[in-house]
Amino acid sequence: MRKNYFFYTYPFLFLGLLFLTFSCKKFEKEDKTTFFGGKVKNPKEAYVYFSKDEKIIDSAKINQENRFSFTLDTIKTGLYTFKHGIEFQYLYLEPQDSLLIYLNTWDFDESLIFSGKGAEKNNFLINLFLQQEATEKEFKHLYNLDETEFSQKVEVEKQKLIQQYNELINIEKDEPSEIFDNLVKAVINYPLYSKKEFYPLRHKDANNKHDYPDVSDDFYNYRKSLDYDDESIFNLRAYTYYLESLLYNLAYNKQKNNPAKENFSLNYMISVNEILVDKDLRNKYLAMGFWGSFKDHLTEKQQEESQKYFFENCTDKTYIAEAEQAVNQCKQLKNGDKFPELIVFDSKSNKINIHEIINDKKAVVYFWPKHPSGSEKILKKLSTYKEKYPEILFVGIERNKTNDEWEEFLASNKLLEHSQFRIDDNCKMYSWFDGDMARAIVVGNKNIVKKSFLFFNDSYILEKNLHLLNKQ
Repeated sequence: MRKNYFFYTYPFLFLGLLFLTFSCKKFEKEDKTTFFGGKVKNPKEAYVYFSKDEKIIDSAKINQENRFSFTLDTIKTGLYTFKHGIEFQYLYLEPQDSLLIYLNTWDFDESLIFSGKGAEKNNFLINLFLQQEATEKEFKHLYNLDETEFSQKVEVEKQKLIQQYNELINIEKDEPSEIFDNLVKAVINYPLYSKKEFYPLRHKDANNKHDYPDVSDDFYNYRKSLDYDDESIFNLRAYTYYLESLLYNLAYNKQKNNPAKENFSLNYMISVNEILVDKDLRNKYLAMGFWGSFKDHLTEKQQEESQKYFFENCTDKTYIAEAEQAVNQCKQLKNGDKFPELIVFDSKSNKINIHEIINDKKAVVYFWPKHPSGSEKILKKLSTYKEKYPEILFVGIERNKTNDEWEEFLASNKLLEHSQFRIDDNCKMYSWFDGDMARAIVVGNKNIVKKSFLFFNDSYILEKNLHLLNKQ
């Protein structure tokens, strides 16, 4: 684990980035210009993307020497991200920073090193992220402890990280900005708070108990000091993961305290409305609760209750439209129905009835999402599923690409053409399957639909259904 955060500890990098020195000095002299660039070893694609609040601000092409650069004329102090391939990482930038990176995509986070003006803070943050990953592995073996012992472990880890931050402050010439100070404390605290939110569930599992443990109110004292309306960290993964863990815990407690409230998805959305103030954030997590209503442990009545609550409380038109589409698609194809005679195109543009492909086999029909990162997640899991469940046929269907784009996608990812097909908007049943999500349909013997609406990237639920399908 790297614990040195400063450029002078990496003399080899100085030679590799010397080509940028003159540019950096020039940019530093300009009042508002900020520079971000670097070198990518083993690039995965042609571009690096620069984003703020999940929105792409700019892109830079990687040249023949694997270098890229951004010149940012106006930028506010705060948290940004850069993305390459399916990987992304955070950047903390202040006006006039001249920040350089070196990374190897074969070991993305662990290889990432910053240099230049602003490097100390960013190297410190990267080190924090890596330490939190290591801590997550260590804590997997600590959930059997009682709440007092567990809290002590959390506090020891917290103080260790705070001490490292104090060392950085002592070395830095200037006091850290309020934004950076707030960011560091969020990166330190929220992953540890997440562990406490998940403690009841994981303690139960670690000790092979049926019931959740009774936890004192003092165990969650930190909640009193939290600001759920701090926009500066809304897109920080440490914070969003904490919110998810908090909402899960609150939802479970509603059921624990009142067995009649066993609709987890509904409990989750009620908890969202109870603690979140920001409208956009509230809508985002209400949408998460809605999609949770598609989990196969809910009854039809519970699913209807959850979806009704979502439509009554969500105000985001995009989320509402996506939800309405999903509800209508569920009505068109239900569990127990025969899979429809969907007409698809093969790679030679021949029309084929999907029944000819499935042909009474056990199958998963999955749909490629629009966003490349969603497709990359499917690609990662697909080979594992095929190897683990050789008796099951996996059939991919493309809905959004042109034929040329689709053929390029098949070739670049070495996908077998006999299990990959395409539909377009001229298809009579296109509305049944339209959308941007990685939807999956589980089909059993005699082409009977076992699960009409799952998500391919929801590994736990999908594997549960694959296991059941294999037994039939």
